[in-house]
Amino acid sequence: MFFTDSATKTIWAYDFDAERAKISNKRIFIKRTDVGEPDGLLVDSLGNVYTFLWEGSKVEKYDPAGRYMTHWEVNAWRVTHGAWVGEHLDEMILTSAVAWDGLPKWHDEEAGALFWLKNLGVRGMAKHKFGRPAS
Repeated sequence: MFFTDSATKTIWAYDFDAERAKISNKRIFIKRTDVGEPDGLLVDSLGNVYTFLWEGSKVEKYDPAGRYMTHWEVNAWRVTHGAWVGEHLDEMILTSAVAWDGLPKWHDEEAGALFWLKNLGVRGMAKHKFGRPAS
């Protein structure tokens, strides 16, 4: 289980006991020191973690141990979250936000747009709603 703390640029990892609905073993999974705050988070079927960087213009991929793997840049300063889509959950849609003042960060920024990542070579995971089976 993960918790994204944007204010401290930290993604926390926890052990989760589903039978008892208890979390334990809080630890730092990723502590960012460069541009961009982790905002949304997704996990793929291999356990890799994807973090969406507010004021970072990209989504980054980390392996299950928290080691950086790769990233995808987009034409928006404030990347917010994503969702696994496609028949096999092997594509990703990213969301972004418009600045509070409505002004773009650069001339042709596509703030507020959706971005579609294809050919990721991995499948995502279905959303789990507590108290219900994954759908």
